[in-house]
Amino acid sequence: MPLVPVTIRGARSVLRDGSWFARRGAIVVTVAAPIMPQGSDWNAAVALRDAARAESCRHCGEPDLAPRHA
Repeated sequence: MPLVPVTIRGARSVLRDGSWFARRGAIVVTVAAPIMPQGSDWNAAVALRDAARAESCRHCGEPDLAPRHA
């Protein structure tokens, strides 16, 4: 099954940590093109995850701070 990456940009500035109330601001939702898996094994699942994360990071406006796994 293809995976469709969806990115939400601007939520951190509208919904600040520790606050119960939203602030005014723009939120942009980007729906990217579907990504097809290149197989059905674990390595293909990991590659699909990484491709979706990379696509989302292109649109979110923040650095990718996740640790890299082998």
